[in-house]
Amino acid sequence: MANSIFMNIYLQKLREFVNIFSNDSESIFKAHGDTLIHPGEFGKYREETTKNILKMLLKKSYGIGDGFILTSKDTVSTQCDIVIYDNNTIPLIQENSVNFFPVETVVGIGEIKSSLNKTQFKETLQKMAKNKALQFERIKQKRQQESDCFNEFDSICSFLICDDINFNLQSIDFDEIYQGFDIALRHNCILIINKGCFFYKLTKDRIKGSFFERQSEKELTYPFPVHIEKGAIYPIKSAILLNETSREELAGFFFHHLTLGIEKCIIHSFHLSSYSEYNFEEYYLQDN
Repeated sequence: MANSIFMNIYLQKLREFVNIFSNDSESIFKAHGDTLIHPGEFGKYREETTKNILKMLLKKSYGIGDGFILTSKDTVSTQCDIVIYDNNTIPLIQENSVNFFPVETVVGIGEIKSSLNKTQFKETLQKMAKNKALQFERIKQKRQQESDCFNEFDSICSFLICDDINFNLQSIDFDEIYQGFDIALRHNCILIINKGCFFYKLTKDRIKGSFFERQSEKELTYPFPVHIEKGAIYPIKSAILLNETSREELAGFFFHHLTLGIEKCIIHSFHLSSYSEYNFEEYYLQDN
């Protein structure tokens, strides 16, 4: 049974979310013509609304910001509209209001866009895949180093939210978009508010080995592009959920699966010495 108070508050947040992506909201930032007066501020407006939904749904141990991802190998990502990170370790590194996040603490990244054409859609997903690839530069704990296979939860969740696309949803070819990328670097979830959602479909022969700890004869939507079973990596088939009911319900479905995936992601330990040119482990205290 649903809780009426929670649902009323949640539905209000979802309505605010979809309305801010609407043309009416965009008109606030436009002059007499169709030119945005402050496109950067309008983008921030949408990003903050998305963050507020995530803050409502995720545990307080997760921080939600924006900025760049760092690795101990001196690699820096491009700018991420949304970064979800472990708030219990080093939360972030700030320099002149710019945020930097050690990759070990990052569990999610997102891009927030308005309307995209086919080229922009492809470029946005490829940008996320390149940023997500920094997960392979994380410093793993000893027990993780000794693992003999990739864990689908040992990854960063990536997601795209946009208002609309100006091409046929059914024409999207993810194999072509991600050509040359490891399949584990593909998006986890995509929300196109005016058209539908992209997830993955876990077939009944794979459900038993997934984090759905129950038997089922149905195919289930899954927030990961791969599934690991007995050391073998199985690509998961992409699935579309079309917007046939309401934009609020579609957004609610999207956020449910996104947060489910984020909370399954493994958080790694941050070690200051790995990011510094000083080897602090070589320093020892001496008696006076």
